[in-house]
Amino acid sequence: MRERSRSKSALTVSYAIALGSGLSDIDMGLRLRYELSRKLAPYMGVAYQRTFAGTSGFTREDGGHVNDLRFLVGLRAWF
Repeated sequence: MRERSRSKSALTVSYAIALGSGLSDIDMGLRLRYELSRKLAPYMGVAYQRTFAGTSGFTREDGGHVNDLRFLVGLRAWF
């Protein structure tokens, strides 16, 4: 099981890239991976993203969701 989290913040408002000032968003997730070999590993997981303050306003104007929950399934491969 592997966890992942990140957050973004900005000092000023940027209309060009739809980014509000302050804490703009967080992204958290968990992935469960099973290594069949060192070079091949399927995984499944869940990820959550939330936008805040001015950035959530930009997101709503663009027709997006302020809260986003995603389920992931994938294959990690090395060649």
